[in-house]
Amino acid sequence: MPVYVGFDMGIRNLAYCVIEHGISGEWSIAAWDNVDLLEGGETAQTAKSCAGCGGGAKWISVGDGTKWCKACATGVRVKKSATAKPSLPCLPCDMGAKELKALATGRGVDAKKMKKPELVAWAQKEYLVPWKAVKTMSVGLDTIRKAMDTWLTSVLSSMARAELIRLENQPAMKNPTMKSVQIMLYTLLAHRLESEYFWTGNIDFVHAGVKSRAVDYTDISGASGEYKARKDTAEADVTAILAAGGAKASVWAKFFAGRSKKSDLADAFLMAYRQ
Repeated sequence: MPVYVGFDMGIRNLAYCVIEHGISGEWSIAAWDNVDLLEGGETAQTAKSCAGCGGGAKWISVGDGTKWCKACATGVRVKKSATAKPSLPCLPCDMGAKELKALATGRGVDAKKMKKPELVAWAQKEYLVPWKAVKTMSVGLDTIRKAMDTWLTSVLSSMARAELIRLENQPAMKNPTMKSVQIMLYTLLAHRLESEYFWTGNIDFVHAGVKSRAVDYTDISGASGEYKARKDTAEADVTAILAAGGAKASVWAKFFAGRSKKSDLADAFLMAYRQ
């Protein structure tokens, strides 16, 4: 069965879809998600959310990576909908060396000769520590590349059977950072698939408009209107395709309906779906 892969570019929302196509027109989704590269490739839907109630995360358990909102972390005014609670208490002081040394000493730790990195490492094992999402604009391309390479390790095998991988083409002048992300992904995919899986498939760059050829632009004014029309049409197309896909597609239809960031997922799906 031919396998097609589609990628919609992003850093916080890198969407991808892997679809297997049958010779008689049948198809099935092998993988589909949008991920946050700066949060370890975690699904973007929950990358900044509390593990207990889904609210905005403010604290993190560094050991297992779970994040918690203020209410769930402190146990004060916890939502009735919360389904889990942290096993560690919140750090009761600032992350300064002086404060951490006093805290550790009070806990019976011989902290006299401990430097700040050691104190921080100790605190991260014993407490939830404050967490704040990294600002995308403050991150360098090399950090993004390393994060992308790490994430690819977890999904590369699902793409090794693909005969065609499509990447949404990015405008170099209008969005140079995303163009760089596109070229990074192209290079990493080609190099790793060929060297690790002896891959012989192709990677194509696809213009955004190709995915939604049926859009009527007659009542749209300006580029922003055209962009919104493409996005809205892509989401509607995917919803209709999944609805007509039968029992096998029903799980993915629920998945798509429940996602807050549908447009990126829709674009990736259509690139993998259309032969």
